[in-house]
Amino acid sequence: QGISLADSLFSHQCPWFNVASSPPTEHIAPHATNYSVNWTLGDKLPEVLDTSTGKCLDNTPSRVCKAKLFATYHKVRALLLPGQDRAACGTYEQAKESVSGYQEAKRMLWDQFQKNGHGKWMTKPAEQDQFALQTEHA
Repeated sequence: QGISLADSLFSHQCPWFNVASSPPTEHIAPHATNYSVNWTLGDKLPEVLDTSTGKCLDNTPSRVCKAKLFATYHKVRALLLPGQDRAACGTYEQAKESVSGYQEAKRMLWDQFQKNGHGKWMTKPAEQDQFALQTEHA
């Protein structure tokens, strides 16, 4: 009854996002702290962040903040494309927009969420990505 050979060989997995089996209040620890810890291979120490500010406990920017990741992107870009001016990338937003493969994958993901009835992807305010790196001479 409408089942083809392809239907018997493949199955479609459709995970539900943001779906909980019980109200979220039951999952919240009563004494949870506002801290986050990150560490990667090569880091000397874990980094502890205050999640209410997004900064390290000593009030310095995190190694995983957008500005630091953008600076690392520029370093890698300079190695791969020597002689190109840092300003050629412009802002963080412009650098992300210039990567067509990333943009296409993101559009396909968002389209699939809507097609499967999972709703529209929530976007952050555009201003959050409209920054450039400070020059070394500033």
